[in-house]
Amino acid sequence: MQPTIMAPMRQQNVIYFYDLPKSEYTSVKLATIIKNLTGVDVPQPQVRRDINKPFYSAVIRIDKEDEFEKVKN
Repeated sequence: MQPTIMAPMRQQNVIYFYDLPKSEYTSVKLATIIKNLTGVDVPQPQVRRDINKPFYSAVIRIDKEDEFEKVKN
């Protein structure tokens, strides 16, 4: 019996944002803030909206490792 060889899983470069005030943040505004602070043009964040909560959360995936490091730091 031969062992099954699996390629290592690639780490996903994902950043989570929590407790974003509803009245101040949209996905476009969040992407603009990130670009202004880091110079990285990120894809539009996925904002999770719950009308029953006062805050939003957002997720952004950045594929390029160097861009991810800039935004992360």
